[in-house]
Amino acid sequence: MNAEIDQWYRTGAVAKMLDTSAHTIRELARAGLIESQVRKGYRYIPGREVERLKAEGVPPIPASTDFIGDPSEPDGIESERPTRTRGATPGLYGEPSEQLIRSKERLLEAEHEEQLRTMQQARKEEEARARRAQQIERWRDRYRRMATAAAHGEVLADLLNKVDRLLDTAPPFSDVSTQVQQLIDVVMRPIRERERREQALEEHRQRSERALQTITQASLGYFDVERDDPDEARELARSALAALPPDASERHIRATLEHAIAPVKERIARRREIKSRLLNLVYLSHSPYGERDRMKCQVQSALEGLPLNATAADVDAAVERVVAPFRAADQQSAAAQKQQEAASNARFRWTLLLREHIDTRLEQLEQKGRVTFDDFWDRRDLFRKLEPRIEPTIIAEILKDPAPSDAQLKQRIAALVDQHYKEFCD
Repeated sequence: MNAEIDQWYRTGAVAKMLDTSAHTIRELARAGLIESQVRKGYRYIPGREVERLKAEGVPPIPASTDFIGDPSEPDGIESERPTRTRGATPGLYGEPSEQLIRSKERLLEAEHEEQLRTMQQARKEEEARARRAQQIERWRDRYRRMATAAAHGEVLADLLNKVDRLLDTAPPFSDVSTQVQQLIDVVMRPIRERERREQALEEHRQRSERALQTITQASLGYFDVERDDPDEARELARSALAALPPDASERHIRATLEHAIAPVKERIARRREIKSRLLNLVYLSHSPYGERDRMKCQVQSALEGLPLNATAADVDAAVERVVAPFRAADQQSAAAQKQQEAASNARFRWTLLLREHIDTRLEQLEQKGRVTFDDFWDRRDLFRKLEPRIEPTIIAEILKDPAPSDAQLKQRIAALVDQHYKEFCD
């Protein structure tokens, strides 16, 4: 058996444990409703009786008792009046009457009914508290589900904490939908802004990609476009479009793209202009073979070295600087060739007229008696000596004046023969 239950307590200590007065405990003990013993003038109650009273409750003091003590009497020495123990009749002046027994029974029944009503009331109150707690939990859960459905995982915990704090301060079952929605809007605003920015960036990226797909060899001019030109133009355009704000208009995107690929287009246009210039270069008809190719290479290098913003006058000046020496050399070659042709023509005319007119003049001189020949070979010998003396003079005069008549040439040849024949005569 539990030692604590076997312990005996004085009436004052029992009254404190049962939350009642010491007077009530003494009167119930004297009435035999509580088991007790008197030791050396003090009343003691066993611990098992205290446990019973805690479980069953403290019964009321009977209306009829042998002695009604003073409520202010201290928990001290008991009087000399007889004491009774529970379930025993010693100490009574006589056997209890039927009326007392019925009163005791009615009292016990009333106590039991009161205890039953108390227990039923307590159960109803507990059930009501449980129902109310469930209703409150459903009310709270409604708004927590509302927050859970609207929030993302990264802010859900913070949002639920704010909703719980709101529900803790709000009257139960009140409508706080507006306040919860405001909390949702505040928590979700940064995420929604980020999602809108990401969506705008994705739409801008797609529009930029569609614009980049329009950059092809054909859009750059098709002709004079090299293999790497479209790729370079796309990279330039991609870098420029990436710097645009996501809400840029299609017109702004197109203008930015055109501005970005302008250097590539200008380079292609310069390449086309260089090719056109090379095709239209002057022909060096009197220059050595390969001279025109060398001139084309120099012109191409000079034009490629010009800045892309060079004007047409700058291009013309660059071409002229390269072409001028070649043109001058070609003109000199043409003049020399012309002079050679004139000399050739002069020799041809001299060849046609030389023998006839030198020989004719020697015959005339022989007829006039100014010279005498031993025979034909003697005259032929003089002819061969005069020819190299007369030829340079005649050719020089023909080059100086390419259009002398045959009569003038005959006269000049005759004069030269008259001038030099004596040099070779004995």
